[in-house]
Amino acid sequence: MKFGIASAATCLILAAVSQEAAAAGRNCPAPGTERSTNSSTKVVLHFANSSNRAAKLYWLDYQGVRQFYKELKPGQDYKQPSYMTHPWIAVDPKGDCIDGVMKAHQPGENVMEFFGD
Repeated sequence: MKFGIASAATCLILAAVSQEAAAAGRNCPAPGTERSTNSSTKVVLHFANSSNRAAKLYWLDYQGVRQFYKELKPGQDYKQPSYMTHPWIAVDPKGDCIDGVMKAHQPGENVMEFFGD
């Protein structure tokens, strides 16, 4: 089978996308698919780590890039001011997301308890 330059470039791009998606970890959104949007509705996210492993909390910024905020040990909790349309993820030491993407469901305080076990 003969591959042209365009086909080879397409294969390289697809391979890069596949590697990037795999690097996201289990239960994590593909890079850039979840992102913050502008919001004036303030919230407080009360994160509670009810899993049996440590978790790093990341805010997904306006480009969908992870921004590290805090590490929680099992049983720890943490309150974080945020906005209604801002997604967050909790990532375990293996790089997997615990319970997927978390967003506020209402103005005011929102409890974001994650189990993952």
